[in-house]
Amino acid sequence: MLVRWLYWVVIALLLRVVWRSFFRGALAQPRGGSSRVDAMPGVYKGLMVRDPVCGVHIPESRALVEVRGGERIHFCSEACLASFRSAAR
Repeated sequence: MLVRWLYWVVIALLLRVVWRSFFRGALAQPRGGSSRVDAMPGVYKGLMVRDPVCGVHIPESRALVEVRGGERIHFCSEACLASFRSAAR
């Protein structure tokens, strides 16, 4: 009798582990159209711009801006901005 009871307890625990591991992703999805990216720290969701000197993509809010002929040019650092200015002369 004890062996049969232990058998069913082990089966129930295994089913619980399988259920939680298999369906955890589907059940843990946030509601309201948001995605898992919203919960990831360090992920920027705004406009990304490209530095023309080194080719790095950076958030627009962190970029250094140079205006030439009405066009906004974005840079990742003072060094890239200085390099662009010296090449443009």
